Amino acid sequence: FKTEYAVVNLEKLAEKFTSEPVTRETLVEKGFLAGINKSMPIKILAKGELNKALTFKGIEKFSAKALELIKKAGGKVENNA
Repeated sequence: FKTEYAVVNLEKLAEKFTSEPVTRETLVEKGFLAGINKSMPIKILAKGELNKALTFKGIEKFSAKALELIKKAGGKVENNA
């Protein structure tokens, strides 16, 4: 049985987030998660560029490339479930 994730791409986050943490709550507030996606585990993918240091809190999964780009941009991942 495969876990289904609500997928969010880095390029979209770069457009909507400035310095606030990326959490389930802020993703819902900014319209990234709606309907059933609000309760699904979240996975961040590396599509696009990330040129700002964002902090990710309580996000369940990241692609290896997304983690690399987050760190390269000076960002960090906290409370990784």
